[in-house]
Amino acid sequence: MTEEEAMKCLNKGRDYLNEGETQLAWNEYNKVETEIFDSSIKAEAIFGEGVVYAIERNYSAAIDKFEKVLTVNPNHPNAMAYREKARQAWYSR
Repeated sequence: MTEEEAMKCLNKGRDYLNEGETQLAWNEYNKVETEIFDSSIKAEAIFGEGVVYAIERNYSAAIDKFEKVLTVNPNHPNAMAYREKARQAWYSR
């Protein structure tokens, strides 16, 4: 997968999320995660998967994905905040 193709998948995933199509969004993010080696693009794909899991209230999986993002990109602008939100949601169930 080229960087251009990966960016198209990321954008398509975001569009699907905005439409409420979480499974289709996850599929796009997962393609990028498994087929690209650029760490910043991979981090965005993993982050997207985490968002999908959080929307679906699978907080444990969301936390895992956000932690994986921080492993790939410790300076990711949103992963830490989203991980904390998922943790709060998990513990308040």
